[in-house]
Amino acid sequence: MMMRSAARRDQLGISIQELLMVMAILSMFIISIPNLNGFHRVLKARSAVNEISATLNLARQLAVRSRASHVFIPVAADNSWQLRNLETGQIVRHGQLPIGVTHSVLSAFQFDKNGQCLNPTIFDGALPTSQYLQLEADLLSGRKVRYTLTLSPISRVTTTAEHFES
Repeated sequence: MMMRSAARRDQLGISIQELLMVMAILSMFIISIPNLNGFHRVLKARSAVNEISATLNLARQLAVRSRASHVFIPVAADNSWQLRNLETGQIVRHGQLPIGVTHSVLSAFQFDKNGQCLNPTIFDGALPTSQYLQLEADLLSGRKVRYTLTLSPISRVTTTAEHFES
């Protein structure tokens, strides 16, 4: 009978090893919270880049399918964008960039009925080669990432990312 009460007494409470293990796990979790916040910001910025890339591709597809010019318009005043049918004036798609993500271009990207972007801004000799849109996202502690979406002469969209300190 004494053995049963002694066994029960050992099972009451927690040992110092268990307490230290829980404290170590909690401290690792607390240390990782700022990293998770930065990771969340990167995901939001990447999501915005993917959405704009898909919208640029959609603008090209709609222009070819409907045989009507479509235009992608970044709006600097409220950090948003629109995809608009130029012939009807109808807004086909619109969106808002997340907080901490900004775009660098104030000009529009117009796609003609053949799906080509009409206003390239980078020139190789005398021929226009591509047009680009840059998005910049604030991360933690002055770190930033700059995404560049480049439209080739045939309006193919490619994306590159560059990390830097501000």
